[in-house]
Amino acid sequence: MAQWEECTGMSFPESGEYLVPGALQPVTIDWERDVGLYKDPNVWMRHRTTEGETIE
Repeated sequence: MAQWEECTGMSFPESGEYLVPGALQPVTIDWERDVGLYKDPNVWMRHRTTEGETIE
């Protein structure tokens, strides 16, 4: 947990979800497990640029 607090400059006094500046999703802090978890859905999309051509 010390690494999360150092990286974010925030204090996480108890387990729960916290909004971290610049993060797209909340960070989940679990003091019992000594774990901080950040999940980003990371959605990828394909866009057609011209007929028959796709980019990824």
